[in-house]
Amino acid sequence: VAEVGVFTLNAGPADDYLGASDADIPLSRSVNVGRFYPDHFRLSSSTLDNACVAGNFSYMGQPLSLEYIVQAENLAGAITQNYDDDSLGWTPTATLSYQTENNNDGVERNIANRFTVNTLDWIQGVVAVSDPAASFLRKVGSNPEDGPFMNLDMGLQLSDSLDSRLLQALDMDSGSDSDCVVATNCSAIKLGSPLRAYFGRMHLKDAFGPETADIPMFWQNEYWNGSRFVINQADSCAALPVSNITFTDKYNIVFNDK
Repeated sequence: VAEVGVFTLNAGPADDYLGASDADIPLSRSVNVGRFYPDHFRLSSSTLDNACVAGNFSYMGQPLSLEYIVQAENLAGAITQNYDDDSLGWTPTATLSYQTENNNDGVERNIANRFTVNTLDWIQGVVAVSDPAASFLRKVGSNPEDGPFMNLDMGLQLSDSLDSRLLQALDMDSGSDSDCVVATNCSAIKLGSPLRAYFGRMHLKDAFGPETADIPMFWQNEYWNGSRFVINQADSCAALPVSNITFTDKYNIVFNDK
């Protein structure tokens, strides 16, 4: 059996049974056989790139384009198409979650689900995620500034609580700063390319001048370098159209960067 599920087997004579083509022998049906389940799961492809490709960075909370495909496979490596949340007939199927780690420092960064992804169901043995709005969010709390994360890996973790089948080719463990492949204790597989994640802000600089003259006003894109905000010299991607600036009164200016 190369598929998953519960099967019944039918047995009956050939069309010409012992020379008698008109032999009336009924089919024999077995009791239920199985449950058969996948031999393993495999990440067949994945892409994840920085939001600002030209500058090779992303701001926390900025939409990221993430695509990946996970397949439920039999021992021969073929997709088990019966592994489907709608038609499989048993639960639970394997679930997917995420890890994040910067430069293999052994510190899990996906606290409170900072890495947000629209994960889909199993359909004919495949989970195919194509999310243009995945995001690594800012830290929650009174002091949200953190980073910069210069080599931030996103890892996919699979849990199969029913059958204990494993995701193949694991190469990441966010809870350890050792080489988990050598130590054979990896718990996730990396998705796409590492990110460079900044806690960013747009800073409007002070402007001075007489009330009879037009006064130019400047803003600059900055990121938190671990101790203070500095200008992001690599940012050639962010833009703020004049139409997105609203003067609410003589004292307040509202920026809409959405």
